[in-house]
Amino acid sequence: MQTETKAAFARRHGVNRSTVQKWQDKGLLVIAPDGMVNVEATEWNLDQRPAKYRGGTPHRPVRTVPRDVRTIPQEARAGPQGGPQTEEEPEGGLLIVLAALVGIVGKISAEAAVASGASMRVAYALDSIMTVHLWSEAERLLGIPPGNVSGFEMMVDRRIVHPDWNDLAAQADEPVDIDVWDAFVAAHPMLQPPSA
Repeated sequence: MQTETKAAFARRHGVNRSTVQKWQDKGLLVIAPDGMVNVEATEWNLDQRPAKYRGGTPHRPVRTVPRDVRTIPQEARAGPQGGPQTEEEPEGGLLIVLAALVGIVGKISAEAAVASGASMRVAYALDSIMTVHLWSEAERLLGIPPGNVSGFEMMVDRRIVHPDWNDLAAQADEPVDIDVWDAFVAAHPMLQPPSA
């Protein structure tokens, strides 16, 4: 079984860490016992989404009918919960404003943390925590059921603004250590999937 960190998985798919966290919240991300992403099982789950809702760089074409169910990783057989909604992104309006706010809240939180004297791992965690939790709350207010895929997810993903981590680390007088920060975020209780 091939595994990798959430950050590496996000980089390979061309999405941000918050999107990977949302995939985990929606049951698409399969976590191995060592806390790493089970690549094959997660790729299977992501591939089952319609191309319109995949986000990032597709791994391979959608496999609608598996040739042999024994080749599908057990963890991925259930697939994502719910189905995609078909709304298109509007040209303007409140949804875009809401998506933009969700996209910027993490950056603002990280910058405020460093300006207030917090460590870089706290700033890095706040970037994910604030984005993921506001994103979930926005989906709840929009009536998107938990676990469902929607066009709003893609709207937010395109609007995520990342802090300048090098600049923030310099302000905090700390070295840049993404691996340590990622490990802290991966273990943070506010970013664990909801228990069933």
